[in-house]
Amino acid sequence: MYEEPGSSTAWTRPGGQRPVYYADFHEIGGATFFNCLTEIRDDAGYEWAPDNDVEATVGRGTRQLTRAIHSLTLPVLFTHETDYIYKINPASWEQIIRQIAEIMSVHQPRYMTLDDGLRLVRTYHTADLSSAMYNPGRNTILARFSGYTDTLTTVMVFTEENGEIVTEYIDLQPFNNEVLKFRSGK
Repeated sequence: MYEEPGSSTAWTRPGGQRPVYYADFHEIGGATFFNCLTEIRDDAGYEWAPDNDVEATVGRGTRQLTRAIHSLTLPVLFTHETDYIYKINPASWEQIIRQIAEIMSVHQPRYMTLDDGLRLVRTYHTADLSSAMYNPGRNTILARFSGYTDTLTTVMVFTEENGEIVTEYIDLQPFNNEVLKFRSGK
């Protein structure tokens, strides 16, 4: 919608090195599947490409995870074991993972399995914000959601404090049909 279309394949140019995010349902052979992927392709190519250069690998990993987080996509370090991981000595691998976790801690990540991450992303396709009302006198928000979720998800509320945008994450328990979420102002 916002630029000229380009190729999304990893090996062609121009456009083959554009980051890619995809999340949606597909019907195949009468069964419905949910598919999601995040690839930050313009940093190291098609994938994360970790190697025994700890500093460079940590840099690529943290840049790719940060970009996914800032884009509100599922942050994943996509790579291949057969091309990269098995070649890394265990001491370097331990340093890489520890340093990435330390650097990314500023984002307060919720570590989870890929299945749980996909289940969370899927909630953004199965649930909707139906309505929201702000009461300025009480500084409260009443939000109404429809659809369903089968896992804990969050709602982001943006406010301004001292000229800065503040993001608050409010947990939304799994629900089916409709749920009301009340936020009391600070």
